[in-house]
Amino acid sequence: MLWLAEVGDLSTGGTRTVAALRWDGPARDATDILSIDLDLVRQDGTPQRVLLEIPREILTAGETGVVLLSVAPDPVTLLGAREASLLAPEPRGVLVSGGQYVEISIMVSGDMGRTYSELSDLDEERLKKHPIRLVMYD
Repeated sequence: MLWLAEVGDLSTGGTRTVAALRWDGPARDATDILSIDLDLVRQDGTPQRVLLEIPREILTAGETGVVLLSVAPDPVTLLGAREASLLAPEPRGVLVSGGQYVEISIMVSGDMGRTYSELSDLDEERLKKHPIRLVMYD
C-alpha cells in the first residue's frame, strides 16, 4: 500500500478512508489482479470490509498507475458539501443496509510517473475489456 489515511469531517462527524496504491503495467512474474483490501469500522462501530480488484492488464506495458479508493458513510463526508450538492438525488426507499459511498479514481502515466491523467470515459474500451470489481462485506 502506498498510502492510507482516515480524515474526519467536522460538518458531518463522519470519517472518510482513503487508500492509494501505485503499480506498473503487466509483468510476467506479477499476479493477474491488483487488490486493495480495507478493513473499516462504520459510524455505528460495526466492522466492514471493502475489497477493490483491478486487473493489472488495465495498464499497458510501460504505463504506471495509481488507484485512489475513498470510502465514507455519506456523500458529504466523501466529497465535501459543494461537490455532494452536484450529485443527483438519492433513490427513494431504503438504501442497502451497511452500504457505504465509494469513489474510485485510476490515474495512468506513460512517462514513468512524471505526469498522470485520470482514466476516464475516453478509456471506456479499456474498462470494458478489463473491468474492476468492488465488493463490500459486513
